[in-house]
Amino acid sequence: MSRPPTPSNRAPHHSADFRFKTNGTACEWGEAYHPGGYHPVHIGDIIQSRYRVLRKLGYGSYSTVWLVVDHIQPNRLMALKIATASMDQGIIDKEVTLHRQLAAAGTQHNGSPFLVMLQTYFQFQGPNGTHACFVLDVMGPHLTEMLHLCPEFQIGEPWERRFTKQFAKKVLQDVLHGLQFLHENGVVHGDLHTGNILVNVRSIKTDEASIKNLEQSTDTIQCSSLRRLDGKTDPWAPEYLIQPEPLYEYTSLDLEPLAKITDLGSAFLEDYPPAETVTAVAFRAPELIFGRPFGKGIDIWSFGCLLFELLTGSSLFCVSPLGGDKLDESINDEHLIQFFDLLGPLPETLFSRWRRRWEYFDQEGKRLYPVNHADEGSDDLDMADTASDDAETSELGSFDSTETAFLAPAFGYDALEKRFRDKKTNDIDEKEETQLLQLMHWVLQYDPAQRPSPTEILEHPWFN
Repeated sequence: MSRPPTPSNRAPHHSADFRFKTNGTACEWGEAYHPGGYHPVHIGDIIQSRYRVLRKLGYGSYSTVWLVVDHIQPNRLMALKIATASMDQGIIDKEVTLHRQLAAAGTQHNGSPFLVMLQTYFQFQGPNGTHACFVLDVMGPHLTEMLHLCPEFQIGEPWERRFTKQFAKKVLQDVLHGLQFLHENGVVHGDLHTGNILVNVRSIKTDEASIKNLEQSTDTIQCSSLRRLDGKTDPWAPEYLIQPEPLYEYTSLDLEPLAKITDLGSAFLEDYPPAETVTAVAFRAPELIFGRPFGKGIDIWSFGCLLFELLTGSSLFCVSPLGGDKLDESINDEHLIQFFDLLGPLPETLFSRWRRRWEYFDQEGKRLYPVNHADEGSDDLDMADTASDDAETSELGSFDSTETAFLAPAFGYDALEKRFRDKKTNDIDEKEETQLLQLMHWVLQYDPAQRPSPTEILEHPWFN
C-alpha cells in the first residue's frame, strides 16, 4: 500500500483529523506519535545498539520510560526515559547539567541516595525526530501507583486507601533528605508531588531466566493494536500501545532508602530562577500565584501539602485547572480562598495584590458567601453581602455578581485542624495530632522566608 501522508507535528484537536481507531489502553495517546512527538517503542527493541527494552515503566506528557537491560555492561538493568522529539533542548541541557553537578557534589553516592540519579545521557534519531534519552536508576512505582497497588493501604472498600503512618513518615524523611541535598547545592526541585517520588526496589536478579520473567507480555489486555483508520502502516507510531507495568513486585517496605525524588526537568538553580515554574497546581505556594520572587521555599510549601496528603489520603488544596489553564484567574481565586479558610487570613502584602478580593471579602476582610435564592425561582448564585461603594469603583476590579466565578462552597472550607482530625490515621493520638498540626503550620507559612529548611524539619520532634 502507498505510504500515508506525513502527519502534522501537533496532536489533532478534532476527531475528524484522527489517524487511528479508538484504543482504550491506559497509557499515552496514540495520536501523540507524530513528528516531534513520542518515539515508537516495542518490547524487545534495542536502542542505540545497546539497551534492550523489557517492559514499560511509565509515561508522561513529554516522555515514556522503559526498563532495559544493558548489553555492553551485562546483567545491568536501567530505566530509559525517552523524551518527545519536540522537547525544548534548553530544558534538556539544564536537566543534564544539574544532574552532573549534583553527581559531582555527592561523589560517595554519585549524587544522593535520596535522588534518582542520571547514569548516562545520549540522543538518537527516530522517525519522529531526535530524542533525548536519560539512563536512570531502576525504581518502583511512584507514590500514587503504590497507594493503589499495595494491599496494606486499603482501609475499607477497594477504592478507600491511605498510607500507613509508618510508611508515610519514612517516605517524608527520605524526601526531606533529598531536598536537603538539593538545597545545600543551590538547586530547587520546583515540582514536588506524589508522582515525582518513586519507591525503591530490592536487588533484581539478572540471569537469563530472571530477565525473561521481567519482560512484559504483549499478549494481554494491557496491550492492544494501534490501527490506522485507512488501514495503512504508520511509520511514526508503534504497532501497539501497552500499559505501564511498574516493578511493584520488587518493592519492599523495609528498604533504605524507601523512596527517592525523581525528575529534575523543572528544577533550577536558586540564583537563576526561571520566569515561571510548572509546579502542580494544588502544590503551588502563594508566591507562585502572586508572581512574586520564588526559591527554595516553594519546595517546602509543596512538602507541607505532601505531609497532609500522605497522612490523610486526600489533597490539602482541592484545585484543578478544569479548563486546561492553571493560570486561569478563577482557579487562583479558588486556591486563595482555600488558603484563607484552611490556614487563616493572608498578610496584607499579599491580600492587597489579589485583584478580585472584593468579590469574596467585605471591607473588613470577612468572607462573603454565595446564596442560592431558590425560593425566588432562580438558580443563580448571588452574594450574601455586597462590597462597599468604594470597592465598586476601585481600580482593582468592581463588584459584579454576574462576573464572579464563585467556586467555594456556600459554607466555606474546614480549617486545617478539623480537616486533619477528620482524615488522619487512627493510630495518631491527640498528642501526636497537636504535634503534626504545629509542624504543618510551621511549614505552610505565607512568607517563604519564615518557612523552615529541610534540616530544621528533620529535627522536628515528630521525626525523632
